[in-house]
Amino acid sequence: ILECYGSGNVPSLNGATGAFLAKARERGIAVIARTQVFHGGTSPGAYAAGSLLTDHGVIDGGDMTFEASYAKLCHLAAQKVDARAIAAAFARNWAGERS
Repeated sequence: ILECYGSGNVPSLNGATGAFLAKARERGIAVIARTQVFHGGTSPGAYAAGSLLTDHGVIDGGDMTFEASYAKLCHLAAQKVDARAIAAAFARNWAGERS
């Protein structure tokens, strides 16, 4: 779970962030983007600083809290589903965890 700034912005760190995300994607590791702010959600790609996330297939956590994201991710990981299924599950609201 990647804690982002604002609507889903991350620093590039001279390419280190992109390299990390590329390696995670190659290994089939799901990366969830969520915001640190209390109101609103993520919208990766809305700004240039967040387009790095969409370029690397990072899953949009929307307005889910960290705790809800963690619980949902643990539940899905226990079922041994792949990153594509995790992305589909994070797009759906199961129990009021996202609007």
